[in-house]
Amino acid sequence: MTTVAPAKGKRPRNRRALILAAAADLFYRDGYARVTMADVAAAVSVGPSALYRHFRGKAELLVDVVVAGVEPFEQVEAGEDMLAKLAVVAVQQRQLGVLWQRETRHLPAADRRMLRHRLRNGMAAYARHLRANRDLSPTQATFLALATFGMLTSISYHRLELPHDEYARLLTELGDAIARTDLPDIGSAPRESTRLAARSRREALLATAAVLFADNGYATASLRDIGAGVDIAGPSIYHHFDSKLELLVAVMNRGAEWLRMDLARALAAASGAADALSQLIRSYAGFALEHRELVDVLVTEVAHLPEPERHRARQTQHDYVSEWVHLVRSQNPALDDTCARIRVQAVLAIVNDIARTPRLRHADGIADALHAVGTAVLR
Repeated sequence: MTTVAPAKGKRPRNRRALILAAAADLFYRDGYARVTMADVAAAVSVGPSALYRHFRGKAELLVDVVVAGVEPFEQVEAGEDMLAKLAVVAVQQRQLGVLWQRETRHLPAADRRMLRHRLRNGMAAYARHLRANRDLSPTQATFLALATFGMLTSISYHRLELPHDEYARLLTELGDAIARTDLPDIGSAPRESTRLAARSRREALLATAAVLFADNGYATASLRDIGAGVDIAGPSIYHHFDSKLELLVAVMNRGAEWLRMDLARALAAASGAADALSQLIRSYAGFALEHRELVDVLVTEVAHLPEPERHRARQTQHDYVSEWVHLVRSQNPALDDTCARIRVQAVLAIVNDIARTPRLRHADGIADALHAVGTAVLR
């Protein structure tokens, strides 16, 4: 996933492609907010002025980076080998999941709508393929297509490595398991959430900060925005939190503590590994569907934490996944650690993607559908 800069003073014919590849690497590794146009120019051994001959600014560059990642998925045609081809593309475009979820939040609304439309078109094509081969309702087909793309892009969120051909075969296998899953009926009309707002000002600030950090990114969300969300002036936040960073740490700790407590509950109540996995799938899905903002912050904002909080957060997430992996491998000892982790990460990503999809998040039957798909992927 790295690029090699051309020799200084040389002007390769594919300079635009090299710029896009270098920018994708930098945005993926360091985050859009931390990368400058000068950083990108240095990565391809050109001056910043040369960069602006291709792109008017950093936002336009990010749009084109994401489009370059989406286009190969759009070009996959329907057919018996559609899933296998999508899996190959997913391995080749491994950065897309993070770039789409984490970095496009910094773009203007019109650009986000355009990119979302293109992604949905690709998923809709696969949903039509599924309906051509199975008796599915439109909502069931949409759910399975979203779950499949969540699985394919899950490899963007970790650094587990396999040879490319082997990776594509594994993703195809998981996609086939998703496509064959027996689903419950999924209501097409979302139900209203019954969550009540806390009266505590501190709790209200935490809840508002979590949503803004998830939707706009920690770097973009301001204390003024957070205060406005609970009808107080920005400086009044300091009665409850010393800084925006302290708010982020509190939000992260809340999500991480839930993971620890739920894992302990599932292990204590389970009759065996299979039962524990079943309970974990259900409980994680339930939490993500009700608190998708906390899950999003855990996934996207760890890099903004200072040490040792960053290390502690990552260790908590690693330990949580490791417990899932242990349960999966106890069910199938022949499965190696890497493949088991890829399966677990796929399930978590599927749940996260469905949870951030408004038209499905509160639909009747969605929790049961996630449990069915999660069980199929881990089986």
